[in-house]
Parts: sequence; structure tokens; C-alpha cells
Amino acid sequence: MKILVTETFLHFLPNGLGWIEGFQDLGHTAYALQSHVNSINEIDEELDVLIFMGMHTVKYEDVVKFKDRWPDTKLVAVCFGFDESYLKLKPYIHTWVEHNYKHSIVDSLFKEAGMKLIHIPLASSTKLFNKVDMETPFDVSFIGQFGENKGHGYREQDYYLDPILKSNLKGFYSGFYDYPNVHVTSLNQIYNSTKVNINFHYPNQKLESDNITDSVDFNSRVFDIAMSGNFQLCDHPYVEELFSDGLKYTSKEDWLDTLNYYLNNDEERIMLSRKAYEECLAKHTWKKRMEEFLNEIK
Repeated sequence: MKILVTETFLHFLPNGLGWIEGFQDLGHTAYALQSHVNSINEIDEELDVLIFMGMHTVKYEDVVKFKDRWPDTKLVAVCFGFDESYLKLKPYIHTWVEHNYKHSIVDSLFKEAGMKLIHIPLASSTKLFNKVDMETPFDVSFIGQFGENKGHGYREQDYYLDPILKSNLKGFYSGFYDYPNVHVTSLNQIYNSTKVNINFHYPNQKLESDNITDSVDFNSRVFDIAMSGNFQLCDHPYVEELFSDGLKYTSKEDWLDTLNYYLNNDEERIMLSRKAYEECLAKHTWKKRMEEFLNEIK
């Protein structure tokens, strides 16, 4: 199959690159187009599938024009919730996708509108993440946004990271306060250099608030740390549903006790890391996700 993934953001996100990796691993021809630079109507060859990674800059008239020119190409839209503007695209979009695990409210809205919605959770890249035999100089690491008015602004207070920052543990931190961001290509080395990688989520990813944007949504660190073959503490209550073994849910009440326990129990920590890696490799690669996706749109 010939598949094109268009990106509607200002830069191509790892999600889109992951989709392309998965298609290519399955033997398909897949490539990228940044739609804010190039128009889909400049495409001069027939495609099997055209995927809009986000709908931020997709124009209705461009979709209609493209479909008139290439009627047999299946159009797929990766969306973020339900928007009334999607209704006029109903005759043209074959399948809608949400990049999460569950989203019951949005499911019902798409169902009422007669539009097919499927869920494709994030996954990990086998090209970027793998186990490396190296020293582990860091007790803990955290990669992400954090703090009041920092990052996306979802956390006004953080009961997970604050105590760790104030402890004597040797840590590696990135992406908040004065800690610089680390490029995705450097993450594997950091995860492999750390005994306990800490990973927590925003409330709306765990159904902890009452808002239509709430969904069961795992961040990419869940999969990337597992694929790197290293240990993580995770605060997502559905993580044991996603990973049947190897990843354990840890609540805010026992977070520090659990951290200290695994820092002092190397064998158990390494055993769980190995189980998480094996399960991630079997179930949560981009190749596996795209196999499931193609089965859904047939």
C-alpha cells in the first residue's frame, strides 16, 4: 500500500513519525507531508490512504477537491475530541481516530453522528528505544512539564516530583523550570542511565476531573521507558490494564515509599523491567498499532 501521513502542526510530531515507522515495518510505502507547507492538492499520484495527523489546518474545500480528484483514496483523520465542524466532512473521511485508549463521551458523539471512530493509543519506536548495557548513575529521572504555569499549565501543584527534587537522590530532569528540554533521540540513553524513571500523567488523562476532554490517555513515556528495558513508576490507574505485567500502578499516597523500595531492590526492579520490555515489544510497537489500524479500515 501507498500511505501518506500529513502533519498539520508547525513541526512533525513523533506520533506521525511513529505511524510511518509502523507502516514501513509492515512493508508498505509510507512518507510524510507537512500540510502547512505543502497542499494536499499538490499530490500528483494516487494513494491508498491519506492520513491527517490532526485537523488544525485542514480546509474543507481542499478535502473535497482532493476526493474529487482521487475518489478511491481512503481519508483518515486523527482528531482531538469531537468538533461540530467535522460533520460536513462526514461524506469524505473514511475513519476518525483518537490517539488514546478510551474516550466514552467522544465515542457517543461520533456514534450519534454516524461517524466511525477508532482508538489508537501511542506506542514506542523500536528504532529509537532499546536496552543498553551501561552504568546507572541516576537514582531517578523525569522528562516532562511540571509546576504552576509551566508547560501546559495542567499542574498547579505536584505531589509526586516536589519531594524528590528536595531529596538527596541523584536525578536527571528535563523540560521544566531551568532544566533544558532533551531531544527525543537522547531519551534512550537517559532511561538506560536511571534506576527508577518516574512517569506521571495529567488529571484529564486519568478521568480524574469532570470534563468532556477527559479520556484514558497514556503518554509516550509509558511505552518508551518500557521499550528501553528500564524501570518506571507510573501513576496511571489503567496502566495494569494496558500492561498485564511489568508495570505497576503507584498512587500519590505511597509514591515515595514505592520509589525507595525499588531503589533498594535491584533484582525485583530488573525483573519487572524485563517483563515490561517483553510485553511492550509484543503489544505496543508502532508496527503493532498500524497493523491494528489497517485491519480497522479495511
